[in-house]
Amino acid sequence: DIFQAVYLGTDTFEPSKVRSLDREKNKELSDKTAMAMMKKVSDQGEAVFMTIGIEGIKIRTALTEESITSCLIEDIRFTTVCGPKADLFALLVKDSIHNCYNCHTFHCAADQAGPIADTMSKAFIAFQLRSSSDPFKAAGGRLKAPEALFKRQLRRGNMKAIAAIGAGQFGQVFTATQALDADGGSMMRAVK
Repeated sequence: DIFQAVYLGTDTFEPSKVRSLDREKNKELSDKTAMAMMKKVSDQGEAVFMTIGIEGIKIRTALTEESITSCLIEDIRFTTVCGPKADLFALLVKDSIHNCYNCHTFHCAADQAGPIADTMSKAFIAFQLRSSSDPFKAAGGRLKAPEALFKRQLRRGNMKAIAAIGAGQFGQVFTATQALDADGGSMMRAVK
């Protein structure tokens, strides 16, 4: 997906300032950085195109389409929408070469920061699915099903993905084999 925004700039942090697993601290750091950047440059930033995909994000100037920066999705540590009008988008990225973190800040058109963040979220999910050896692996907590339903459920552990055959609004569809019994019997299925 491609979005248009105004690139306000980048602020750099030492690794000790960024806490990889502390969501609240990273949000606070990103929000403060984005707000400070907005005050510092006002609306004098550079118009850019943001291309977001499963590989990451690429930032190009709107005028010449020259590349400003690109970030691999596995290096992105945090994204946030902030500002009094929820019109700022900030991206916290690990820079392994310089052993630091960069917070890239963008001023977005009305109602665009949210869709940018949503697209980043979808890209993270797609990346995780692609890089996972088991696309059926549960990603979170599990609710206990009622007993009657529990007996009829297909167990994820009995499924082995063969290939992705399509995708829809609610995720990818795979051809898979389902192990039926201990004797090695199996059945082909389409699994979402």
